[in-house]
Amino acid sequence: MPFGNASKTPILRVVSSPILSVSLNVSPFVRHMRRSAQSLGYAQITS
Repeated sequence: MPFGNASKTPILRVVSSPILSVSLNVSPFVRHMRRSAQSLGYAQITS
């Protein structure tokens, strides 16, 4: 178990930094997707 835990830690460190940078770049896109999803939901409710 300690070996598995030790092997996961560097992977998490290596993976977390690209994920953080990508999430910063993606957040405007996510906001746009949420707006379009909300408008689709409103269209379904009104129709």
